Amino acid sequence: MPNTGERKTGYSNGLLATILIGISFSLTAAAAPPGSEISFHSEKISISISENRIEIDAEYYFTGPDNRVSTARLYYPFPVDSLHPFPEDISVNTNGQDIKFWKSDNGIYFDVSVDTNGTGRVDVRYVQSCLVPSGCYILTSTAEWGKPLTRAEFEITIPWGMEILGCSYEPDTVITETDSIKYLMVREDFLPEEDLCLEWLKPE
Repeated sequence: MPNTGERKTGYSNGLLATILIGISFSLTAAAAPPGSEISFHSEKISISISENRIEIDAEYYFTGPDNRVSTARLYYPFPVDSLHPFPEDISVNTNGQDIKFWKSDNGIYFDVSVDTNGTGRVDVRYVQSCLVPSGCYILTSTAEWGKPLTRAEFEITIPWGMEILGCSYEPDTVITETDSIKYLMVREDFLPEEDLCLEWLKPE
């Protein structure tokens, strides 16, 4: 979710930070600068939980003006603290191609473009170790964009033998599969007032 800076709660400020138009703008600004042409439109987030780690597969969709290409640099912070170290196996992809990213202490930077049709997409994947059976995906930073997401989809997968003890959002659907359980949620016109936080029980 779009945001920057650090929280006092032990997590850095969200999983998707504010998009910043033009390299000349400060990359630590709290919101997209005035006159920003690119908007954060929607997201589709898959969260896979295992005993000691959480894996995020995320699709982010952006919109912008038609008939010309718009480019922005995006800062993407991770929820790094003493119990949740900097992620591993990070990849950033657009149009089926890996794109370059730059690491900072608690996140990464990369460029995103909206094409002449006024649409753009970036996929981000990473794996984060969890020294405690919990994790968070920051949602409240959506407010930094000044408008709600058109649509947000979430899929949380946990293997048999484990149990979700707490989830800050009530799932719409629970699907039992052969070797896992999936929790599905869809929100439209979504301006969240709390983050998506999870706590799970490890198998004995």
